[in-house]
Amino acid sequence: ADLLLRLVRIETLLQRVAMSPCMTVAFAHGRNFGAGVDLFVACRKRFCAADATFRMPGLRFGLVLGTRRFGECVGRSNARDILEQTRTLDANEALELGLVSGLIEADGMRGMIGDLRRVATQLDRETQRHLYEVLTLEDGARDLADLVLSASRPGLKARMLAFMNQR
Repeated sequence: ADLLLRLVRIETLLQRVAMSPCMTVAFAHGRNFGAGVDLFVACRKRFCAADATFRMPGLRFGLVLGTRRFGECVGRSNARDILEQTRTLDANEALELGLVSGLIEADGMRGMIGDLRRVATQLDRETQRHLYEVLTLEDGARDLADLVLSASRPGLKARMLAFMNQR
């Protein structure tokens, strides 16, 4: 029950980020894994360093978390291929698939942040909120139901432990 509650809280956080009326920005470097990738995908602008990798192994232990959002981001066919294989994406493939908005190194972040600040302030807050609302395909209730259905299948903890012991 505690594990399920933690997963529900993660999904709730992802939904809040994805539905934010503000521009949300993520920067990734190094290894990005599981719910960290889900949080990255929930942001509207996503940048990474050349050394970034992305992997979402949740389906290996039967957990559906952030899957629809990932599919919208990279395309359903690509998402199915990546998630079925729990394949690791490097920065270049992530950029090619649309997971990443752009590659940027840490020393270029200041300029990027300034550029994004200018974009974020071109529209008044209400117009920006309305734009994000109109363009979203979020289905929070369905995503939460899918997560709970996948997590409530007997043996989740054992499947997670088995997965961790395989690595």
